[in-house]
Amino acid sequence: MTVEVHEETLAERLWVTTKAHLLLVCASLFAAIVVAVPLGVIAAKNPLAGQFIVGGAEVIQTIPGLALLIFMSVGLRRLDLPTIGPFPVVVALFLYSLLPIIRNTMTGLRDVPQSLVESAKALGLDSFTRLRLIELPMASRMILAGIKTTAEIG
Repeated sequence: MTVEVHEETLAERLWVTTKAHLLLVCASLFAAIVVAVPLGVIAAKNPLAGQFIVGGAEVIQTIPGLALLIFMSVGLRRLDLPTIGPFPVVVALFLYSLLPIIRNTMTGLRDVPQSLVESAKALGLDSFTRLRLIELPMASRMILAGIKTTAEIG
């Protein structure tokens, strides 16, 4: 009876860990975009809510990574979710990713020229249509800058 042993080369190990890292970063980035852009819109439209949203994201951003994982492990354990492995890493990366996207979305929307918004109102566009057709496209460069910053954090 012969036993074949395959020892992974450095290149194979590097490829496997790179794929795992990219999967974790992409999952957390996608979730952050889905959550943070609407939060940024709310923060831009409602200054009081914006203070709470940005303030909460800033508090999360100041917590060191290891401390965040420890705090999360307690909460995840109470919810019977895994405390070790990819899930808590994705959650931590997601939490760290929120602030740049929220802040840039809020800033981009606030920087849209008021004359364009007033013109859209004069044309009879409702607030959602103004947001979708005028404000978000005008703020898209700033929003994408926040997404790029978030991708670099990961």
